[in-house]
Amino acid sequence: MPDFLLIFTVMNSIFFGPFFGIFFGFFAGLTYDFFGYPLIGFYSLIYCIVGYFGSITNNRLDITPILFSIIAVVILFIIKTVLYTMLGSIFYKSYEIRYYFKNTFLLQFLLTFLFAFPIHFVYSVNIKKKKKIKIN
Repeated sequence: MPDFLLIFTVMNSIFFGPFFGIFFGFFAGLTYDFFGYPLIGFYSLIYCIVGYFGSITNNRLDITPILFSIIAVVILFIIKTVLYTMLGSIFYKSYEIRYYFKNTFLLQFLLTFLFAFPIHFVYSVNIKKKKKIKIN
């Protein structure tokens, strides 16, 4: 299953700035914690960091927006995985981390990469519509 919360956190931080990226990342991580893991705050911290780094180079690079978004999703997925491994080594058992890499990582990475394209398209279309409304 793709990491939709990561994609939405990255897209929100790219399109709306670091504050909203961190804010959205915190609540996305908290949602992940409440519904999936017994340790509250584990994913909140990870997604806050992802939300911040998602917008750190926003408007500083001269590349196409979709290329930037996809590169950001890929890099931040890797950063999320590194943070998961580092923090998970403290809070989780080693077999849970091995299970993630053995059974989940590659498929989740590919699906997250593929789903980032249409989600970026939806965000960019909605942003353009909102700018047209403000101009008129």
